[in-house]
Amino acid sequence: MPPTACCLLPGSLPVWKSLVARKTFVNANVAQARAITYVSPMSEHIKRRPAEGLGNYKLTTSFPYLVRRVGVRIGELFDRRVAQYGISVSMYRVLASLHEQDGQQLGQLAGMTSIELSTLSRLVGTLVRRGLVTRRRPESNGRIVEIALSTKGRALVVELLPIGAHYESVAIAGLDPSAVALLKEQLRIAYDNLDTLEKELAAPPPRVASRKPLAKPRRKEPRTSSPSNS
Repeated sequence: MPPTACCLLPGSLPVWKSLVARKTFVNANVAQARAITYVSPMSEHIKRRPAEGLGNYKLTTSFPYLVRRVGVRIGELFDRRVAQYGISVSMYRVLASLHEQDGQQLGQLAGMTSIELSTLSRLVGTLVRRGLVTRRRPESNGRIVEIALSTKGRALVVELLPIGAHYESVAIAGLDPSAVALLKEQLRIAYDNLDTLEKELAAPPPRVASRKPLAKPRRKEPRTSSPSNS
């Protein structure tokens, strides 16, 4: 309603002013929303063309899904198998890794076992209390701590390694040995390729244009005419 017509109605001026203020507030919100811009090329690409580059991608046929599906299942089965020894598959990975390369620091062991650092630290503590591994400071460098197999731990892992070899042989049954060797090499390459994603995650996050607090509409009370002097 135009202001001229609005003012012709009794009490309509406050209503019209309220509507104008509300419209201004909404317009400010819209303008502010449009001002938000993401400077990351990756974010801009996803925002504009979310389906571009997918091709025939599906979760259930994707490379990471299939690899993890095999790993999770064989891990669960192996966990059940070694439970009689009082250890878990994660403990086995620590012991087997130390059997390959004894005297590792915690960070090195985390890289070999793919176990998160704080989780691995607690796991090593459990293995130390059970007498399966030891912590030691090498004479050449007393500032570092190395983790090594104890005599008890070495005897246990020697007993467990044939079980691990059996589970692998069952998993790859029917596959050509040369194909298995190639697959292992390609998995190592795929693992190294993930360094690219590490760099992407280490980059600064997409920046959002600074936003000012939204202005609240100011409601003006209608002026009341002062009583005329008589």
